[in-house]
Amino acid sequence: MSSRPSGPTRPVVTVVVAHDRPLVRLGSAAVLHTAPGVVVLGAAADGVELLGLLAETQPHVVVLDLRLPLLDGVAVTVAVRARYPGSRVLLLTDGDEEEDGLLEALRAGASGYVLGDVEPAALVEAVRVVAAGSLIVGAALRNRLLSGTANRSFA
Repeated sequence: MSSRPSGPTRPVVTVVVAHDRPLVRLGSAAVLHTAPGVVVLGAAADGVELLGLLAETQPHVVVLDLRLPLLDGVAVTVAVRARYPGSRVLLLTDGDEEEDGLLEALRAGASGYVLGDVEPAALVEAVRVVAAGSLIVGAALRNRLLSGTANRSFA
């Protein structure tokens, strides 16, 4: 008799988390660590530390703060997309009010963002969606993009 659970299995998604606030960084990593099929490879407190970690791990998804110290989320996104094209970037941000930074990060190749007040299950789902190659954009920014009121240089 097999000890494997029956039913479909999810592919493993590897993740690295980067945030300057320890509670957010460690809490996000803990939430993701408990999710079936998600393996957290490490966590970093700033952009420089993150790039060093990525050189060792090359995860499927990088969850990072838009406002990381030393190298911000946009600079890290540019580096990730250039050095590790197989890795996707999911930004963790404080709010849609950071529209300019979010648009810049999306232009740089980020696969989307979630707000810092996201429910744990929604963070896990966002990581899976981004790992599968889809884009995650919050409703407020999506509505602005669709209506043409967001920064017109996004295209």
